[in-house]
Amino acid sequence: MKANSGRAARVLACLIAAAPVGACAVVKHASVQKGDDLSSIVPGTTRDSVEKSFGSPQREWATPVGVHYCLYRYVGDGPPAWGEAALLAALDVGTLGGWEVAIFMQETFDPNKGKLWNPDRRGSALFAVSYDQQDRVIGMFANSTELDDFPADGRPTTTTRAAP
Repeated sequence: MKANSGRAARVLACLIAAAPVGACAVVKHASVQKGDDLSSIVPGTTRDSVEKSFGSPQREWATPVGVHYCLYRYVGDGPPAWGEAALLAALDVGTLGGWEVAIFMQETFDPNKGKLWNPDRRGSALFAVSYDQQDRVIGMFANSTELDDFPADGRPTTTTRAAP
């Protein structure tokens, strides 16, 4: 009887020790991978500031009233991978978190760190920015294409706060 309680205590101790290790991969795969933050693009922001964050525009054009539009590429959010998270949780239970320790050691010495066990689920998308004649943002149009019909005055239908 005493031998069984000692063995159960050791198994319980291993499960408790492995719990924090196992939570890492499951939580990472069950979470949204954050992409680029577009919230800094508000009316009044300079074109240089936008291009410093997102690079040169993919395309640009002007309206007859002097508003310039630029189309930029950005990295959008990646969705959670619920199936992978469930599989990893099962692996954690089955191996008491041992597989994560092995993967951690492999990634520590691998030049392609994280490519196998942490794939990038984010995708690229386009957004448009309208500028006035002083190259200051008038409006921002998320998830746009060059075929969208933009307002001639550059103002989106929803308003945003002005830059300080």
